[in-house]
Amino acid sequence: SEHYYLTTAEPVTAWVHPDIVGRELGAQYFHPRRANVIVKLRESGVHLKRLVELTTRRNERVTGAKTSQVPYYVGLGEIDSTMGHFNLVSPQQAGITGTSTLFKPDDILFSKLRPYLNKVSICPAHVKRACGSTELLVYRAHKEILPYYVFFVLKSNVGLYQVIDVTAGSTLPRVDPEIVDDILVPMIDDKEQKVISDNVRRVFELVHKATSLVAAAKADVEALIEGRLDVEGIVAGR
Repeated sequence: SEHYYLTTAEPVTAWVHPDIVGRELGAQYFHPRRANVIVKLRESGVHLKRLVELTTRRNERVTGAKTSQVPYYVGLGEIDSTMGHFNLVSPQQAGITGTSTLFKPDDILFSKLRPYLNKVSICPAHVKRACGSTELLVYRAHKEILPYYVFFVLKSNVGLYQVIDVTAGSTLPRVDPEIVDDILVPMIDDKEQKVISDNVRRVFELVHKATSLVAAAKADVEALIEGRLDVEGIVAGR
């Protein structure tokens, strides 16, 4: 493309337009997988904005005894890599006594640790306040931006391939927060953004509903086994 092309293969040498170069240069920074998705985005003709132009990265923390006052805790293990929803446990259940990251509904969560695991999530409406691992970067969408659309892009290969190869550390590879800030988000037609946003939000609502129904059904089965379930009342409609 006009922004990026290889000039030699052995050794690999590339010509890169200045508007792609950020604060650093390195082999990982111009990994073919990352370069390919950026080139395709630029050639698509769709207006692009950096993540940091659409959101604000928050850095609110809770420490010590105050952690127990937060109703829910989200560790990286609680985040589903495929869809992005997370399980809820209390800080006490998780054994958390140290520093945690605070977030609220519609905040986008992005794990800087092992980005290839795709631990990207968004806090749903029914979770009014929660805390989580300090490995989570928290992004709060600007007023006019649809957070579920931005989450969808970050969760997809469009977002993942821009950061998956740009890590530091061999045992515990992490991506630098500033690189996540620079993820390019395609600003497609507003109506299409809303369709995607509404569908993703609906998925999260259905996951929550299904989880609640399963928990209620499990409780009923246990009550039936233990003889605590009012079967006659249920049959009679009481």
